[in-house]
Amino acid sequence: MSTARMYLGKLGRSRGLKGGIVFWPHNPDSDSLAVGMVVQVAKEDDVQELAIIDIRSVKDGLELTFEGYSTPEAVRALTHAEVSVPRASLPPLAPNEWYVADLIGLEARDESGKVLGTITTTIDGGAQTLLEVRTPGMQKVLVPAIAEFLRGVELGSHVTLRPIPGLFDSEEP
Repeated sequence: MSTARMYLGKLGRSRGLKGGIVFWPHNPDSDSLAVGMVVQVAKEDDVQELAIIDIRSVKDGLELTFEGYSTPEAVRALTHAEVSVPRASLPPLAPNEWYVADLIGLEARDESGKVLGTITTTIDGGAQTLLEVRTPGMQKVLVPAIAEFLRGVELGSHVTLRPIPGLFDSEEP
């Protein structure tokens, strides 16, 4: 497993007059956050542990309110910060579930078993998470981490991808 902290998403713009801030979760279906939970908020070299005092669903994500941030002016300092929690604080996974962070370092194969490369990182692509696959020829290829392309996961071993035709065919410029 790749990290002791799990990044849940990013903070956006301030919202409202009481210190709310928009939160864009990496997994919109997740219910990992709760009122009273302490999360790590990191922006560049500034890392803080903050308690969530309110959570609301809003059109473009969630609105979080943190203890000690009661005005729009104060909470603006958190814009673009990453929100994370200790991995141990997350609920247990169901069978056939995994965290995207667990895919880093796994071999990527196509459905015939051909090795395509190694997953080196994940990228928040807005609409979906992208897997960066480094091919044997050191080319970087981005593949959406959605069911249409990500066909299977064997934790500790490999992922099975169904890339669009031509994506991995040539490493020549």
